[in-house]
Amino acid sequence: MLYSYFFILLLILVIGVSAIYHVRHVYNNGDTIYEDNLKAVYYLKSLNSNVGEVDRYLTSMIRNAGTASNTDNKAAIDNLNDKNLELISSYESLNLTSSEKKRFKECKKNADEYKECVDAIIALIEQNNVNAAIKTYEQDLIPLGTKTYGEIDEAAEYAAERASKKNEDNYDYYVRAIEIILITTLIISAVAMAISFNMSNSFTSKLTHIQEWASGISQFNVTDDIPVTSDDEFGAAAKALNDAQFMIREHIGKIIEESDSMAGTGELVADAIRKSKTRVENINLKELQYQDDGEQLDALIKKTMQQSVMNEELIDEWNVVAKKLEDNIDLSNESSKELMSVAVQLEQISITLDHQNEIALKHKEQVDKFKI
Repeated sequence: MLYSYFFILLLILVIGVSAIYHVRHVYNNGDTIYEDNLKAVYYLKSLNSNVGEVDRYLTSMIRNAGTASNTDNKAAIDNLNDKNLELISSYESLNLTSSEKKRFKECKKNADEYKECVDAIIALIEQNNVNAAIKTYEQDLIPLGTKTYGEIDEAAEYAAERASKKNEDNYDYYVRAIEIILITTLIISAVAMAISFNMSNSFTSKLTHIQEWASGISQFNVTDDIPVTSDDEFGAAAKALNDAQFMIREHIGKIIEESDSMAGTGELVADAIRKSKTRVENINLKELQYQDDGEQLDALIKKTMQQSVMNEELIDEWNVVAKKLEDNIDLSNESSKELMSVAVQLEQISITLDHQNEIALKHKEQVDKFKI
């Protein structure tokens, strides 16, 4: 769910940024149109200025007809005509409306007629027909020039007005679009925050329940199953806790059985070992008694042999008996040591079993804390 919330916020952010980008793109396109209109004004005014320059050089040619200076004037007029062609080409490449293109078409038609008239006057001057040139200039070129100036000025004024209007409209549109986007983004963000707040409360409530269940397990209570009320992450967590409780109950049951069995068996074995130790000690006491009796009998035999007169054969027999008796005493002594060692080992085993019984009882006490 949290991932979904973050995805919604990311989506809102992407939409907002994308919208602002596209509005900015439209705004830049508007700027391009605005700049094209400004360029159109520049091209038209330059064209108008060049037409005026052509008129000035042409009147100079009429005044200086037949002189060498007309070569320079004609070259200047040709240069201005070339510039006008470049201006016309540049103007036609701009992003203009159909009405502007229609206006410029009329301007270009008049400019072409003006150029044709200028070329005709230049031809008359080159033929030294000055009067015809003056007549053509006054009757044809001046009215055509006035018309051309007027139409170019009108087109330039229209382009300037449109540029200004487009700039204002473009800015207003941009500001309104940004405001709408910001307001929409704020509204969506507020709704998303409200949804996230409700989701957060739901998450907190579910987390609180899971914490309570986990706390119950930490307090040795694994009797009650945790209700699984959803299929989300919290439901999965509750199911995992239920599985954990089931496993704990299973292991605790086994531990209790093993602890009871270990404690009971340990006590029985310890009692048996203690009884065995007691019997070994009793046997050892009897063995010690037999050893004392043997030593006394050996001493008695030696004393008798010293005080009585015996033949050699009888002495040899008594010596054999004394030797066997000494051997039995030595064997009894060794047996007594072995029995003492066994008794000590049995005592150690009984102590170890007592310690293990204590551990088993402690384990049982710890396991008994669980409510299963």
